[in-house]
Amino acid sequence: VYPNPASENTINISIASAKESSATLFLLDNTGKKLFSQKHNTNTVSTIDISSYASGIYFVKVITGKEQLFYKVIKAK
Repeated sequence: VYPNPASENTINISIASAKESSATLFLLDNTGKKLFSQKHNTNTVSTIDISSYASGIYFVKVITGKEQLFYKVIKAK
């Protein structure tokens, strides 16, 4: 997940996986509320527009097959 902290309007997510060809991405606020979701092809880069969200701490949840991964993202002004 980059850039982090994010001072621009987007974040990029790159997932490399030899086992899985797709993943589901979620953007969560600091309470766990789902703000955004999308399907993602692994071994590519996805971009999430965060321009409408306030500065603060967010989490990207990635589900691939049997795995769930969480990444903390900070949106700066």
